[in-house]
Amino acid sequence: MTDLTRLTARQAAGLVRKGQVSPLELVDAAIARIAEVEPAVNALPILCFDRARDQAKRMMREGAAALERPLAGLPIAVKDLSRLQGVRTTWGSPIFSDHVADRSDIGVETLERNGAIPVAKSNVPELGIGANTTNPLFGATRNPWNTDLTPGGSSGGAAVSVATGEVWLAGGSDGGCSLRVPASFCSVATLRPTPGRIASGTTSPVGPRYALWETLAVEGTIGRTVGDVALMFQAQVGAHPLDPRSMPADGTSFLAAVVEANRDRVKRDMIWNIERGKALTSGVIAEAERRRADIVRRMAAFFERYDFLLCPAACTPPFDVNWPALMELEGHRFEHYYDWYTICFVISLTANPAMSVPCGFTREGLPVGLQIIGPHRGEAGLLSTGRLVEEMAGISSRVPIDPRGPARSAPVVQPSTQAAS
Repeated sequence: MTDLTRLTARQAAGLVRKGQVSPLELVDAAIARIAEVEPAVNALPILCFDRARDQAKRMMREGAAALERPLAGLPIAVKDLSRLQGVRTTWGSPIFSDHVADRSDIGVETLERNGAIPVAKSNVPELGIGANTTNPLFGATRNPWNTDLTPGGSSGGAAVSVATGEVWLAGGSDGGCSLRVPASFCSVATLRPTPGRIASGTTSPVGPRYALWETLAVEGTIGRTVGDVALMFQAQVGAHPLDPRSMPADGTSFLAAVVEANRDRVKRDMIWNIERGKALTSGVIAEAERRRADIVRRMAAFFERYDFLLCPAACTPPFDVNWPALMELEGHRFEHYYDWYTICFVISLTANPAMSVPCGFTREGLPVGLQIIGPHRGEAGLLSTGRLVEEMAGISSRVPIDPRGPARSAPVVQPSTQAAS
């Protein structure tokens, strides 16, 4: 079982297709690994093992055709901002602590239809706000490279679950930095695609949902290698009638290439966001959209001359898990809780696809991710470039990782003292 969890997603799926391993064996291997490492990292607080075993057995009864699906019975983690039918979906908030989804979100349905088997929900910051994965329901998720430090957020539980070998793949989402920072902090790979590549949203009226025309927040993929990311992304792309942004698959092979009534129960960062938003005038919003359009045009001009844009995925290595945000770094004071991940959210504004690929470690042994940005709908070339970076770095074999405590002192950074000034 331990040997199975050390395989990449593509290797594990290949064994299933050859009949050498069954989906049920993969599920049992994931369950055993979760039991082994979860006490140290707290990445997967909501488990659905019986559901997963039933799904695996059903695939085996259906025979070879079911096992030829793109994800071939691979166990995955579903981020606890997405609904999974019959399983608690809490958004990390006490407000929704007992909510059980009556059906899955669009993106989750797509993954299951293509052979993925969810075994757990991954931890998130409350309501997905912030880049440190902790909430009042389940507590903090810890970075497996140093359990005193944060894995980032909001897809921190997803990144940790992949890095430690609890699952082979994990779904996530990214508005400001929520895929790229956790991938950088945990030394795994991720893809934030062009908005519309992956159909998302919900068919249920219960609870928070994205606006239909949202282009900042997108769903994406976390894997141990760039190839694993391509495998999952291939199974995610396509149109859905309930997501008007979504675009049909174009034949590209990517493998080849909330709530005022509950104010006192909501984290203060969310309250601050809502109050700032409510205070915006139509003129201010229109000006912001005009400036965003200028950014998009400048990026389009950039990609007329250059193939890709490379930059760090984060301005810092992982910091103390107890700090809700990074408010100071090397003498620079950040004004707001989200300023420290500007290098990611400015890319979100452009709607360009972006990856974070592991590229090395600090002197303290903490992971560093390289952010790679490509032109709109340029995921195939982006994945190809990410694979090249991965080969040059030569470190993808260092996950799954067994959680470890601090070996050296943590980097010198300062904690947040308030949600925002």
